[in-house]
Amino acid sequence: MKRKAYLYQRVSSKRQAGNSSLFRQTAAQDAWLAVNTDVQVERVLVDDGYSGFKGKNLTEGELGAFVEDIKAGKIEKGSILLLEQFSRLTRLSISKTKMLLQDIWEGGVTIVTIADNQEYPPESADDLGKWMRLLVEIESAHKDSAWRSDKAKASHKNRKAIALAESKAPKIRKPFWLDKNGNPNQFASAVKDMFDLYLKGMGQVSILNILRVKYPNFKPIQRMTPTTVVRIITSERCIGMIFGAKLYSHVVDDDIFYKVQEVHAGRLYKNVRPDRKWPLHGLIKCGHCGKGNSIQQTGDSLPLLRCSNKRRKGAKISGCDSRATFPYIIADYFFKNHVEMELLAELSESKRNENDEKELSKNAHLIRQKKSELEELQDFYQTARGKGTESRTILNMISEVDSALAILESRQKALNSRLNSSGDFFISREILQSRDEDIDQYNLNLHLLGFRMVIYENTISYGKLKLEYVRYDRSKKAYVCKLNGPGAFFIPSEGVTPEQFLMPNLIKTDGKDLQSFLYDALDEYNDTPEDSSANFMMQLLSKNLMRYKKSNENE
Repeated sequence: MKRKAYLYQRVSSKRQAGNSSLFRQTAAQDAWLAVNTDVQVERVLVDDGYSGFKGKNLTEGELGAFVEDIKAGKIEKGSILLLEQFSRLTRLSISKTKMLLQDIWEGGVTIVTIADNQEYPPESADDLGKWMRLLVEIESAHKDSAWRSDKAKASHKNRKAIALAESKAPKIRKPFWLDKNGNPNQFASAVKDMFDLYLKGMGQVSILNILRVKYPNFKPIQRMTPTTVVRIITSERCIGMIFGAKLYSHVVDDDIFYKVQEVHAGRLYKNVRPDRKWPLHGLIKCGHCGKGNSIQQTGDSLPLLRCSNKRRKGAKISGCDSRATFPYIIADYFFKNHVEMELLAELSESKRNENDEKELSKNAHLIRQKKSELEELQDFYQTARGKGTESRTILNMISEVDSALAILESRQKALNSRLNSSGDFFISREILQSRDEDIDQYNLNLHLLGFRMVIYENTISYGKLKLEYVRYDRSKKAYVCKLNGPGAFFIPSEGVTPEQFLMPNLIKTDGKDLQSFLYDALDEYNDTPEDSSANFMMQLLSKNLMRYKKSNENE
């Protein structure tokens, strides 16, 4: 029976993203596996940009998750943790490394280091010879990292001072998309694509797969890991920032960068899949447990909605007591006939206030930065106090950051107030046309708005609007429903096919000229400032739809 191997690779800093270190570690492991044919690779663990000296790979990286799996008994005893060399595992002090080794060995896992061809099985804990070898490795790795850290800090401080004084790019390792002068090189187009693809709802894995196909000769892209994609699109170096000043050329505009930070911080696309085909994908949540609803469709049957949480875990484990399914046709009707006009108005208002929205995104990013900085300073101050030391310098820094944060939050409040103060009902032709031309982007725009309809028991709601699904009438072949009141109405299912609900058919038309009548209604509405209500808009749409039907009858 083959032993299971877990391959571990690590590079310690973000500056190493895209270099040859991971490639070299992979090559060494592949060569070892080619000789040791009694070993089967179970999983590859990669910590890209996590320091072994600071222990980040244990607290935040895949190594930490792997050790937790060992402690939980999820890793089979007798398995191997394969490393290029011991320092890839950790550069912590001897006492902290000893605790790490104990966790690994107590789980029955053997550590194998390729560089010196050594195995450290669980029995090594009582083997003086093995321990002596390890102590040398541990102390050497820790002292080397400590020396490098002190040297890097001094060098960084000196280069920062020179760069800021001269207002030019510092003489340090540049990101792979910049040349030696800090200007975009041939790889910059790939970085721009990362931002574009992320704003289209792609995840880090999908983005990297697309880029590898598009840029087969770009070595930094071919060697990159998915986590590096996120690290790049959240790096201020993409807008030329380093040491708190713009010393590089930007690879993307500020507007795009800060919009990506807003999406990333709020995880606004967490329910979006690149292969989505339903217009309401990710936009409906379960009112019982707060999780998303999945859309399922089999054969020629109409699609159904069900709680993803309950479907995956079952009612007992998930704690969700939602009904088994909810007809998608009802959610589709509710959205198109009662909810969408308000959403189009929100999107139009958002577009009209685009400058405020851009500043809001940038401000939100700066607020997150200041809060993080404030937390670090406060922790540092508490640590100093615990050692009997108080520093006025730290207190002054806390005060300055706190004041800057207050100014930013005040500005954010003013922007939000201005953006929400309009109150008039307005739909722009641009928004309506963009909805028609790019349904995928329309779905993403709704995610950005934070839009969600909620299914609870037999109802679907949005704000004060609520539609109740009463029953299915087999004789009429229709769903019996109620909308915000006692009167019932029917949503027919006869002749309806699943294709009518797909992305390209979000806008249901009875003829090629229908949209022109909708645009006529829009123009008439926008030219009538004395009435800006949603009801008036619906009246105009109805009136123009009647014109459309009569024109077809006359033909």
